[in-house]
Amino acid sequence: YDLGTVSLSGKKAHNKFADSGMDQSSLDKVIRKATLQDLEKWLNAKKSEYTLLLKAREIAAEQGFDISIRDAELMGDGRKVSIYFSAPEGFDTEALHGKYASALGISVEMCPTEYS
Repeated sequence: YDLGTVSLSGKKAHNKFADSGMDQSSLDKVIRKATLQDLEKWLNAKKSEYTLLLKAREIAAEQGFDISIRDAELMGDGRKVSIYFSAPEGFDTEALHGKYASALGISVEMCPTEYS
């Protein structure tokens, strides 16, 4: 799961979406209000994101991959990391994905961004 904040709800939210043309189906459903324990886990996950980013860059460099690691973002419970990267067209992420999963010890999602 992930944590987030609700900044607008009800009729005001409906009107805002209608005015902006955004697709409401892209929003995640609110399951429950976060507990203090949830928030502590989330804060700990946020604190370790920079360390994960550096580790991801180090692993890619050790393997000699032509890839730029842009960001690493942990889910709210700290069980999954999304690694945002840019790479040349046709870059195969399978080998790198496996290295990350074994080295980091958590579930990994590879998220391509625009290559520059």
